[in-house]
Amino acid sequence: MRRKSARRLVAAAVILALLAFLHFVSLGKRNEFWSALQNYGHVPLFAVLTVSLFHFWRNTIQVPRTFLYPIAFGSAMILGLLSEIAQVTGPRDAELSDLLRDGLGSAGALALMFSHDRILKLSRTIRFLALLTGVVLLLAPLTRVIVAAVTLTHRNKNFPTICSFESLLEMRGLSVDNAYAERVPPPPRWKKASGRSVAAITFHNADDWPRFGWPNPYPDWRGSDTLTFEVWSDIDSSRPIFVRINDLDHNHASTDRFGRRIEITPGATTVSIPLQSVAQAPQGRTMRMDRIADLTVFAERNAEEFMLYFDNFRLE
Repeated sequence: MRRKSARRLVAAAVILALLAFLHFVSLGKRNEFWSALQNYGHVPLFAVLTVSLFHFWRNTIQVPRTFLYPIAFGSAMILGLLSEIAQVTGPRDAELSDLLRDGLGSAGALALMFSHDRILKLSRTIRFLALLTGVVLLLAPLTRVIVAAVTLTHRNKNFPTICSFESLLEMRGLSVDNAYAERVPPPPRWKKASGRSVAAITFHNADDWPRFGWPNPYPDWRGSDTLTFEVWSDIDSSRPIFVRINDLDHNHASTDRFGRRIEITPGATTVSIPLQSVAQAPQGRTMRMDRIADLTVFAERNAEEFMLYFDNFRLE
């Protein structure tokens, strides 16, 4: 009896520690890789949590062995749901996709336990299928982390080019809101296009700012003098765009970042922004040019839909 009580206490302590970690600890979303890694963390975390719940219920209630598996899974999912609700007020964001990853970790752990459960009389085929299922459930979500790592490596290798739109990996780092982005060949008359592909950006008519950009560009812009990119317009009249840049210390006030209106005329336009102007843009401080966190291009709100071609965002 004392041994069972001790096991219950250990399992309960592990469960509470894991839930506290999930609620209070955040790695931060410094880039896509860290965000993907933090999201994947739900899988092993709930795998360990479910194993602890399995042993807690095994030493607490008297039910057939096979009943412990759905009981452990159900209680893990209830805790996962409650954790997401609690995160509304915590340092992390509540997301339905996190609950899905919780379920994958929980089911994967139980499948592995089931494949090695010597108390149950199972055939080798059943054990193998359970083992295979567990491995797939636990490792499949890791693919997003791997892709994010490859994308981040590609970003770092290409710097000081921020985006040339020559590869799908570059497009993965592009964020688009109230707009549509597509890799296309450059217009035939655009002689200054630097490669085989450019970005065709359609800015929609929307109440919020239509925009595209990079929420996690290569952060250290020291040692460069200008941000330069090319634009091509097939429109008969000029259209304004707005460039916004901020660092990690940005307080979300419009006076604490760089912003500039740029008129795009028909044909080719080369945009060059001195980085000294970017550094001096925040009021009361100097922008941290080694901690650049966002580069975004906007169009006006509630304006007629239009399309521009962009190419070769780079530092010089």
